[in-house]
Amino acid sequence: GDFEVILTSGGDMIFQYNDGGAENCSNSVEGIQGANVPGDYGLQYACRQANSCPDGTAFKIGLPTGVIVTPDTHSAAACPGDAVPHPFTVLNFTGSDETFSVTYSGNVWPVVGPSMVGPIPQGGSAPLVLTVTIPLGYSPGDCDTVDILVEGATTGYTDTASAETCVRVGGLWEPRAPAPFVSMDDVVVHWQGKTYLVGGYGANGMVGIYDPETDSWTTGASEPSPVIQYPVDGCLGLNASGEPVVVLFPDTASGVTTLHRYNIATNSWDTPPVPSGFPANGLWAHDVLSMLEVDGTTNVCYISGGATTPGGGNVSTLYRYDPATNTVQNLGNFTHHPAGFDFHASWYVPWIGTQGAVCVGSGVDASSVVFPDTQCYDIGAGVFNPPNADLGPMLEGVWGTADSFVVDAGDYQLWVANGANAAFQLWQHSMYFSQSDMSWHYGADPLYAVYRVEGDSQLGMFHVVGGSSGGFTPTVFHERLTGSCPVGPTFGASKTAPVEAINGERISYTIVITAADLNPELLMTDPVPAGAEFAGNLQATQGVAWYDPAENTVYWAPGDRSVHLVGIGQPTTITVTFDVTVTASCPETILNEGTLCLGATCVPFSAETAVTGPLPQAAFYYSAERCTVSFFNDSLYATEYLWAFGDGEMSTEENPVHVYAASGVYTVTLTATNSCGSSVAQRAIELNCGYFIYLPIVFKGYQP
Repeated sequence: GDFEVILTSGGDMIFQYNDGGAENCSNSVEGIQGANVPGDYGLQYACRQANSCPDGTAFKIGLPTGVIVTPDTHSAAACPGDAVPHPFTVLNFTGSDETFSVTYSGNVWPVVGPSMVGPIPQGGSAPLVLTVTIPLGYSPGDCDTVDILVEGATTGYTDTASAETCVRVGGLWEPRAPAPFVSMDDVVVHWQGKTYLVGGYGANGMVGIYDPETDSWTTGASEPSPVIQYPVDGCLGLNASGEPVVVLFPDTASGVTTLHRYNIATNSWDTPPVPSGFPANGLWAHDVLSMLEVDGTTNVCYISGGATTPGGGNVSTLYRYDPATNTVQNLGNFTHHPAGFDFHASWYVPWIGTQGAVCVGSGVDASSVVFPDTQCYDIGAGVFNPPNADLGPMLEGVWGTADSFVVDAGDYQLWVANGANAAFQLWQHSMYFSQSDMSWHYGADPLYAVYRVEGDSQLGMFHVVGGSSGGFTPTVFHERLTGSCPVGPTFGASKTAPVEAINGERISYTIVITAADLNPELLMTDPVPAGAEFAGNLQATQGVAWYDPAENTVYWAPGDRSVHLVGIGQPTTITVTFDVTVTASCPETILNEGTLCLGATCVPFSAETAVTGPLPQAAFYYSAERCTVSFFNDSLYATEYLWAFGDGEMSTEENPVHVYAASGVYTVTLTATNSCGSSVAQRAIELNCGYFIYLPIVFKGYQP
């Protein structure tokens, strides 16, 4: 139903309900709350009390009083060294226009944000954005929270919020250019810097070619008709001529009885026969592992699982396919799910045996049973290892997922993303097996909710393309999982300084140093910048800080330590502060750059202060003798002057003398200027330019 919102002159909101006759409004409450209405303010309670909302029902809800900061909490994750923005909105319901002060507390990591917001009109809002910089040296999962207090300057109303910043765990999904056509049950492979999206349901046999350098797609030659509508996965290999090809196997449902092979080098298709020993009508929802994508040299594909008919006839076979000879070898059967499986994942696992292993995980069978189990085939030994012996069961059973491997900061990982869960609901999540700790983990949630989707690893990042958003609804979605935060130095530093200052002002610099290991060889070097003079007040919360006047540089070191502070969990944080006096003038910017070094490894830090003053202050007085007026300049901080005497004459002298032609009242204006700006002083002077002649009076012939 619809609610008409009326704002009364008394400051109340009236919500009037109308849905054309329906009487139950319980499903409408959330819609009202989401329509930029600040908070609940009794609406949900009123609707529940009424139990029904016949047409014409009105709820009167008074507007809130005070100031509101929304959201209550904003959370974001990034990598050490990143500046992380936290956006908030300040809403003014104080009853009048108001300016609000903003203070920040409770944080360890540096935060930069406005100290004032407004003026905001009554009933209006304004953005409040603060930025937190994650210092180097922190680990994935480490977090810091800033408490925010917003207070009205005249009304005293307050509200609070918080901003949580964390070092992100694992990769981060980001959108990429949408595919040039919709697809699900498609083929996604990577070859020599480009991703190839081949066919799938909804694609009508089209080929998309993605270039990550330009984040753009082109298209290739279309698949011959009739197309294989549900290839689900394909084999990337080299044909007999050594040319790269993508091989699609029949899907048992499209009436195709040959392979469809796309030649990347010639942008053309051919249709080799189905190799002997492979099901003549192909397989439904199998998975293919292309070794050429793994190591760039091994021209073999492993085809696992699938079904002989859509929705039935599950198999658990593992085939070894040779793209150069178009031959297959039946390697035997997986046993972790005896009923067979399809819509599963498969990976190459290099640390098993002498030649690595082909491992499969999760999936669904013809009875709609979804399972989390895994099993691996040892390539070198030619045997199937016991179920769950190598990777263990996945965190939960899923099917129709995208799968790939990623090497992230030296850690070999087996990934799945998107798909559906055991309840046949869209699974908008990801998980991976990490070689570093030999266990499964949940990864970041993808941007899109799809299943029967494919993906591949490109330049160390997991790309997921297409998929269905429900039923048979193919999409053009394309996203990629970036790597974890790069591993850098276990120490870092950041610096804060006033954003603005005036010439002659004394300001403070603050350097925050973090280090997982306070090695005695750590050294902070912070030269006093041009446009400033060292003014003392040098302090350090830990270690030793000193100023070298010969080098005009501030230094810090941990001091004389016999034991390193190793394994402390959270990095140690040290704060170094000192003062400088601004000697620069407008419109200069003082750039202060320093480094924190351990041997030859250094991390930089910097801070900028714009010189915005002092502004000139124009003032003058005068002395007049008839029409000759001496003007005395009493301005401060000015370097240039412009006098307008009110009679059309002007002067740029500092203390001019001006002769007026006639008596009268004149408005004199002095404009004082420096590199920061201008100031004007003005006053009226009244002049009498006439001469007085004094004559003696003589009375003759008067007799008293």
